[in-house]
Amino acid sequence: MKICINCGTQVTDDAKFCPKCGGSQFQAVSTNQGETIQNNQAAPNQGQPQYDQVASNQGQPQYDQGMPNQGQPQYAQGQPNQGQPQYGQGMPNQGQPQYDQGMPNQGQPQYSQGMPNQGQPQYAQGQPNQGQSQYTQGMPNQGQPQYNQGMPNQGQPQYTQGQPNQGQPQYAQGMPNQGQPQYGQPMPNQNAYGNAAKSVVNSATSKLNEFTGESGAININLKDLFSEVGKKHTNAEADEVFIAGTSKTTPDLANISENWSRPWLFSRFFMGSLVAFIALFFASTEWQIPTVSAGLILIGAFAVPVTGLIFFFESNAFKNFSIFETLKVFFIGGVMAIFITLLLTIIIGDGDISTWSGALLVGAVEEVGKLIIIVYFVRKYVVTHILNGILIGAAVGAGFAAFETAGYIMTAWTSQATSLAFLGLGTDGSDVLGITFARAWTTLGTHMVWAAIAGGALIIAKRAAEFKMNQLTNKNFLVFFLIAVGLHTVWDKIAGSWIGMDAYIGLIALIVVAWITVFTLMNAGLKEIAHMHEKQ
Repeated sequence: MKICINCGTQVTDDAKFCPKCGGSQFQAVSTNQGETIQNNQAAPNQGQPQYDQVASNQGQPQYDQGMPNQGQPQYAQGQPNQGQPQYGQGMPNQGQPQYDQGMPNQGQPQYSQGMPNQGQPQYAQGQPNQGQSQYTQGMPNQGQPQYNQGMPNQGQPQYTQGQPNQGQPQYAQGMPNQGQPQYGQPMPNQNAYGNAAKSVVNSATSKLNEFTGESGAININLKDLFSEVGKKHTNAEADEVFIAGTSKTTPDLANISENWSRPWLFSRFFMGSLVAFIALFFASTEWQIPTVSAGLILIGAFAVPVTGLIFFFESNAFKNFSIFETLKVFFIGGVMAIFITLLLTIIIGDGDISTWSGALLVGAVEEVGKLIIIVYFVRKYVVTHILNGILIGAAVGAGFAAFETAGYIMTAWTSQATSLAFLGLGTDGSDVLGITFARAWTTLGTHMVWAAIAGGALIIAKRAAEFKMNQLTNKNFLVFFLIAVGLHTVWDKIAGSWIGMDAYIGLIALIVVAWITVFTLMNAGLKEIAHMHEKQ
């Protein structure tokens, strides 16, 4: 009888290949004092590695030999050593020793034992190593160890391969590793919430788009829209933005882009205003200089509304409104909208915004007051394009917001109460910075945006025709105008009765809804340009 060096299977003396593993190297079986000795020992080594010995080592290691060691080690060979040691291998050694392996090692030794080593790392064993790495392969190692465990690793990556390792460890996963380790976990899709939000936005824009005369959801790519904000721009580029809209700089239809604009100049104005506000606030509070308070109120009230106005000015693809005309609508339109609103309030009465009926009354009165001024400027400038209507509406709303905010800041400066206590900013009237900050960020989704919605909707109903009162009853206009009134109503109700974090969350949600509506109208304005190009 003899045994296969590779797997230890006993075969008959006349067998050429192992029926189990196909190996061709065998070790003769010898009997010592009634026991059968095989090259892989029957008991584990207690603390030192065992090298497939026939019997316990009596002081010198024995290396898979059939006969006692005669002074030089013999390495598991079937024939006498012819002057150079032979290592029990299935294939010729390619320059490096191979240790008891079924397949040739491509550069790193593989170690094999019959039982686990108690105290040293175990190599190629049947059970997982408790605390040390286990090295085993089903295929030849191409230069790096492969790791394999019986049970999943709880918190650390698992390393295993069914195919040869190409120089780096492969991580046990259901799909190929794309360059980073994947940790086998039964977790739901990480993008589930993002996909759900996108689905809601697509559904909303698709429905809103029907009332613009277009169809389908719109792709709101904010990353692309604001891609120019972080880039460096020259003063000459800024001049090109501000010289638009004159008789010499207004482009003809062929040169008007139907793609989304990439505004950036608005961000520079905002940063400059922020620096100015910080300087004035420091001078007012730290140096106790009261004469700078007017500048503090002016910058605090106008910084964000004018920033938003510049954004809409840059987004007007027609480039047919000058910055002078835009600022004229901002100042005159804003003041006149406040005047009309106050007049309507005197006639109709004011509402308590802590109640739904009161909030609705205030919202409707203020939106109607701004709409009256928008209609005036639309008729004055003979506006026929949706993007122009959005710009005029935004200018009126931004002016309304700026002057209203200035009043709030002045009230906080001089009185002992504030209507913005719902934001947790204090009720002693001294928190001017808090009031300014609250009014600034909320301007992003209030009067300026609501009026922009009304202006764009008015042009959708009017188009190229002359303005008539019955256009205000057009279904498409009413849908968007009622959205603006509804947003204003809910905003005032939150401001009048909600407190703390709940108020912030509610207001942010309303800002998101308002801008989704604005982007839908802006998309309709770009589609209008595309239709005009098709008719050329």
